[in-house]
Amino acid sequence: MGLSPEKNSMNWEKASEKRLLIVRFLAFCLSSFLFSVSIIAMVLYHVSLWIAMPFILASTALGLLGTTTFLSMFVGLWSALRPLEKDIYHPFHTAKPLKEDTRIAILMPIYHEDARRVAGALSAMIEDLKRYDDYKKFHFFILSDSRKEDLIAQEIAVTQIMRDRYKDISIFYRQRIMNSYAKMGNTSDFFKRWGKNYNFVVMLDADSIVPANTIMKMAQSMEGNSRIGLIQAVCYGINGETLFSRWRSFLSNISASVFLHGQYFFKLGRGNYFGHNAIIRVDAFMKYCNLPDFRRKGPFSAGKPLSHDFVEVMFLEGAGYDSWLLPQLDSYEDQVPTLIDALKREARWMNGALAWLRLFMMKRFSKFGRMQLFVSAMSYFNVVTGLIFFLIGLYGTSYILSHPLKSMIILKKFHTIFVISFVYIVIGMLAPFCLYALYFYKMKKMKHFGGFMKFAWSYALAICLQLIIAPLEMMQLVKILFFWAKGKKLVWSEQNRSARVVPWKEAIDYFLWVSVFGALVLYYFLFFILSKDTPKVDKMLHFKGFVVYFWFLLPLLGLCLAPFWVRVTSREYKWMKQLYWFAEPSETALPTVVGRTHELTSEYERKVPENFSFEDILVKPWFSLRYMATIPSRPHKTKFWSEHFEGKKIKDLNRLEKLLISRNRDLWEIFFRKHHGI
Repeated sequence: MGLSPEKNSMNWEKASEKRLLIVRFLAFCLSSFLFSVSIIAMVLYHVSLWIAMPFILASTALGLLGTTTFLSMFVGLWSALRPLEKDIYHPFHTAKPLKEDTRIAILMPIYHEDARRVAGALSAMIEDLKRYDDYKKFHFFILSDSRKEDLIAQEIAVTQIMRDRYKDISIFYRQRIMNSYAKMGNTSDFFKRWGKNYNFVVMLDADSIVPANTIMKMAQSMEGNSRIGLIQAVCYGINGETLFSRWRSFLSNISASVFLHGQYFFKLGRGNYFGHNAIIRVDAFMKYCNLPDFRRKGPFSAGKPLSHDFVEVMFLEGAGYDSWLLPQLDSYEDQVPTLIDALKREARWMNGALAWLRLFMMKRFSKFGRMQLFVSAMSYFNVVTGLIFFLIGLYGTSYILSHPLKSMIILKKFHTIFVISFVYIVIGMLAPFCLYALYFYKMKKMKHFGGFMKFAWSYALAICLQLIIAPLEMMQLVKILFFWAKGKKLVWSEQNRSARVVPWKEAIDYFLWVSVFGALVLYYFLFFILSKDTPKVDKMLHFKGFVVYFWFLLPLLGLCLAPFWVRVTSREYKWMKQLYWFAEPSETALPTVVGRTHELTSEYERKVPENFSFEDILVKPWFSLRYMATIPSRPHKTKFWSEHFEGKKIKDLNRLEKLLISRNRDLWEIFFRKHHGI
């Protein structure tokens, strides 16, 4: 079914351009209507241009973004329910079995991660892949950038257990000496050293779990069409234990089910790349995806752009390769447990994405690529737009209540326009829920949410929590953006993936200033809005006071009690899981590979406990002798260092000395023999 690869590529480009043109035109029309309503309201109220223009520009920018997303969701539902056979452009139609000489590397870059969880995920994926005849074509690489010697020892230990367990699978472990450029440098090192040995690379993150079915479909689709440079699977958040992670997983997973189908329908072979849970064509990637190295200039930091995934996929697109984000391909990743951990990740993404502003005009990008990078980078400035919208919304409410007679006359004169605007807002609020509910009903997945009523209740709670948490995120992102503009880097501590209760001190340190801002806004709300909301004003304007409360209560609660919400959402509430609150399919219908990951992780935790140290791996024969067989002998260095280590015991070694020994078979053997008196 479908067209030949060459015809397919030519036709999907034309189809994508037509579809994008239509959705942009419709979004422009709807946004223009909102823009006109805003202009009319501001002119009639004789609002100063200094106040009116920021409000109008903010509302139009947010309206355009929201309208595009809104339309994409409607199309996404239709696309999701449409049989795959009717989509003639889909890469599955040109997929072919893997050739005899095809080799695929599966990369797991790690940095100070839980080695047992890493091994559990890779082992589950290996067992899943072994159901296919081509499983030996896949080689697994653990690419470590870790610096703590005990963590490195645990990584080595689980690798040895995996090799012993899966003797017919090629499993490699590499610990990088210099961890420059973080994950990007880690994977670049792999491509320089071993990339030429492989046709494709499956890129993972430290918490990734990708089912074998997804891996095989990606690989066969790449094999069948030489124009495809990259295929990205959908990443669903799992393992949510805290309130924050369960809420975030619920919202992101149900929206991805519909929204990404809409993105696919409009973009087709110009899909996004998330940096993991994707397959890459190695020769194209090595030839076209070398990133530029910049000097420091203004707010832009020196070096290579750290948010490299969008840049790399646009390089491929500019070189003539297709990149597909396929919503039919499932994969999984751990959801971040707390708001602070989510902001740490967002801070890295923001600093990396803003660097795109200095490279989006490179000739290596197509017009689409330039626009995509520019719009994606500028999207981070939406937090400023959102803040302006929020503050001017407060002022606007105060102004309306201060001039009830004028407001009443305007409402009567332009009643139809304001009713249409109100209906549009209501539809915008209710439509996502209706679309999600219809999708899961049609797909017969509503039972995984505990039924329709539990789904509706969870969605309502999720929206309330969103109204509370979103202002906190907005304020922190504005702060990060402010520091970036000043050329300063806002440093957050290491990324954490494990569930934890955020200490009060940490919550207050990060969010006390947000609460101070919230207190100032609350003061304005009480004395400049509620004080003017009298029964007489309500009667003139034909609305009840609770309308004012409804729009501002939850955001104000979030801002004023910011540290409280950070701590409360970081806790686990097991009764929520029992009541199916924020339940979703990947939890209630646990995918086989995810369940197996949990089992194997527990097994590795028993074999390699958390206190497993460098000394353990050096002195325990089962681990030590196996690892010693994998490291090179360096006679020219052994003589010098053996004299340096004369008389030293393992407990006397510092971190650098331990890492040196771990890379020299002769030195490793010397200490092993010394410990055992051989």
